[in-house]
Amino acid sequence: MDSRDKSNPSSEAETVAHKPTPSSGASSSRSRSGGSGSHYRSQPSSHGGGERLAPGLLVAGRYRIVAMLGKGGMGEVYRAEDLTLGQEVALKFLPRAIAEDPTFLERFHNEVRIARQVSHPHVCRVYDIFQGDGQLFLSMEYVDGEDLGSLLKRIGRLPGDKALEFSRKICAGLAAAHDRGVLHRDLKPGNILIDGRGQPLLTDFGLAAMAGEVEDIRSGTPQYQAPEQRAGKEVTARSDIYSLGLLLYEMFTGRQAFTGNTLAELDAQQKLGTVTSVTSIARDVDPAVEAVIARCLDPDPAKRPASAIAVSAALPGGDPLAAALAAGETPSPELVAAAGTAGIPLKVAVACMLAIFVALVANLFLASKSSLMSRVPLDLPADVLKLKAKEFALAAGYTDRPADTISGFFTNEPMLRYLNDKFSRADRDIMLAAGTPVAIGLWYRQSPRPLVPVSAGNAVTMADPPGNQLSNMVSVILDSKGRLFSFGAAPPQVDDGKDAPKPVDWGMFLKAAGLDEAALTPVAPARIASVAFDSRVAWTGTMEGAPKIPLRIEAASWKGKAVYFGIIGPWDRPTRMFAPTVTLTQTILQWFYVSLFLLVVLGSSVLAYRNWRIGRGDLNGALRLAFGITALQIVSWLFGGARVLSASMLSHFVTAAGIGLFQGLALGLAYLALEPFVRRRWPHALVSWARLFSGKFHDPLVAGHALIGITIGVVWSLVFEAESLTAEAYGALPAFSWVGTLSGVRSITSNVLDVITQALSIAMGSLFLLFLARLVMRRDVLACGFFVLITTAFAVLSSANPWVDVGFSLVQYTFFTWILLRVGLLPTVLAIIVSSYLPTMTMTTDWSAWYATPTIFATLIALAGGLIAFRWATHGKRLLGDFLDG
Repeated sequence: MDSRDKSNPSSEAETVAHKPTPSSGASSSRSRSGGSGSHYRSQPSSHGGGERLAPGLLVAGRYRIVAMLGKGGMGEVYRAEDLTLGQEVALKFLPRAIAEDPTFLERFHNEVRIARQVSHPHVCRVYDIFQGDGQLFLSMEYVDGEDLGSLLKRIGRLPGDKALEFSRKICAGLAAAHDRGVLHRDLKPGNILIDGRGQPLLTDFGLAAMAGEVEDIRSGTPQYQAPEQRAGKEVTARSDIYSLGLLLYEMFTGRQAFTGNTLAELDAQQKLGTVTSVTSIARDVDPAVEAVIARCLDPDPAKRPASAIAVSAALPGGDPLAAALAAGETPSPELVAAAGTAGIPLKVAVACMLAIFVALVANLFLASKSSLMSRVPLDLPADVLKLKAKEFALAAGYTDRPADTISGFFTNEPMLRYLNDKFSRADRDIMLAAGTPVAIGLWYRQSPRPLVPVSAGNAVTMADPPGNQLSNMVSVILDSKGRLFSFGAAPPQVDDGKDAPKPVDWGMFLKAAGLDEAALTPVAPARIASVAFDSRVAWTGTMEGAPKIPLRIEAASWKGKAVYFGIIGPWDRPTRMFAPTVTLTQTILQWFYVSLFLLVVLGSSVLAYRNWRIGRGDLNGALRLAFGITALQIVSWLFGGARVLSASMLSHFVTAAGIGLFQGLALGLAYLALEPFVRRRWPHALVSWARLFSGKFHDPLVAGHALIGITIGVVWSLVFEAESLTAEAYGALPAFSWVGTLSGVRSITSNVLDVITQALSIAMGSLFLLFLARLVMRRDVLACGFFVLITTAFAVLSSANPWVDVGFSLVQYTFFTWILLRVGLLPTVLAIIVSSYLPTMTMTTDWSAWYATPTIFATLIALAGGLIAFRWATHGKRLLGDFLDG
């Protein structure tokens, strides 16, 4: 391109050359930066002895001129020897006639400023700018080779494999410029150098500008300009994509896409899109290449590929991630998102769907037989138990209409441990089947004012708010058969002295508890209730169905109304008198988790700040993750904590939102800190994750990886059930599910949302440990082995059956690491989510039972998720035909 084109866009000539080549012709040697669109000969004699600088001349006391390489409207380029560094360079001198022109001088400085911002193996490197002794020049890397334009003129078109190779590398160079906000604006064959190793290099940033700062929109070579650029409307990265499409067309066909002789003809051809088919010119070209070029040449910028990386990813064959890693680069988030396959094979999708179905059925039967729920009678629905508790409160004399009531289920773990330690497995299961003592029960609370938890952000529980907080606040606990296990009530705060103490009909309480008063022995009371009382009684005996277990029944009353009744077993400790026992192992684990938390948060903050400062982290992805976690926690609180409007509800909401914001911020910082490292070391692990975060929810690869993750999660939960059965065979407790899921869909939903947050936390924490291990050990195998061993060690330390869990943990964490690094972060997170929430649900094979809701909910989530992922992953495929075809 001549100086007219670069300096004054309004002076464009009406006649356009079909193949614009500079008057100096093809060159055999060029600088890597090109030199403003001109071609340069390596032989000084070709310029008729008109060199500005003679060979051997010393410039700036450092560079010895060897020969002129070329001459163009924007200056002369010389090959020179850098005497300081002992290497050859190219020097580009601005012509004296325009060196004093402020406009040209500013353009020259701008070229250097912009070119130095882009560092990439397939982009020219500009070193520095010098001014003195009446000379103004820049130094740049010297490369012995020729430009793509002259090569195409000599050979016609590139062979298909070479054209694909060049296309990917040019895309990578252009993407590097766009990542720095640089628009090239003059992409054409003449500005692509081919060095002595046969590598294409993007050069000539004489017209380059920062995105959003372009003033001379029409500047450039007309044949390679986008319609919006020629019309003077705008210049964006998609304008360069259009020029890239024209460049690819020429490489694969050896011809220019548009051959108009005038600007008007070019405009008409571009508007009509009259481009000869690539495959009609070169029949060996893959149709996918033609489709990519057609998208690049769409007149509407919005319909073109979003980036040069997207163009590269759409080309057939090749691995842009591998190419970036081979070049020693960290692939950008856009490159990661654009890499990878279009989806998963149909046979894999079908196999995953079958595995989900089989594993869900197997998990359903196994969990329903191995869990505690299968050992305890649950004949009475939650509403019936709640009604019984309410009726008993009325019978006990608390007749005022409550302002608020709430109920839930609990598991009596201390009692279960006692049974497990003192009795055989058979005797234990007999007692559990009889429902005595209580293993799973319902707690019911009523209050004259709305029940609001003291712990802000939490839900109302058996102990929050405290039972003595308000007068006439009542608590009733029943076993699964509706028998009374515990009763508590708060007496009036002020004693008016009107009512005299009177006896309480404790026989009603004993009968409600399923105890025969005649078989009990009255004894002196020993337990002191936490509320005021004026009378106490106590008995000892045994419970029906558990004659070998000694029980103690304590009761207290105030002015003739019961305020306390409780069945106390050998497993019940006076918790108000003794601090909880903490073992050395528990202390080690607590310190480990606290240290790990601080290490992850503080370390992530430092790394995240560093990545943000140097522009290396995926800030948009981190913000989306932080916002998503915060939103999840708020919604979880709304389902699990928010119940009634109250004066303190706003305060609780703010606290819950603050907790969610902290979790979101912590995970966002961890992601910003770790994502560049993973992108550098294991970029394939982030492909589907990056696509999901870019909003491509229906993307076949995202759906395929989601399907794989759900499959792994369902199978993994089956392994957990097998581990529980094995551990129980060696003396462990039956598998516990979270009985809170019996309280309804709200509790189930809150539980699943919490599990999602926990899964993301586990994934980020695991990545951080892998990062530290890789940093120290410098080998993937060693780092992964250390991670597996350390996580297994701490899992075993917290296990009641270490010899059983050590084998399962080794397999589990090895598989977890393999999935994370080889398949991806997205399927790993989904696998953790599914394998975490399924075991927490109460499972039964009797879907007509009142407690089947969690079973149905859990099964439908996994099954529906799998079916949706399968549908999107196989979109547009003929299932039977494609499956049989492979």
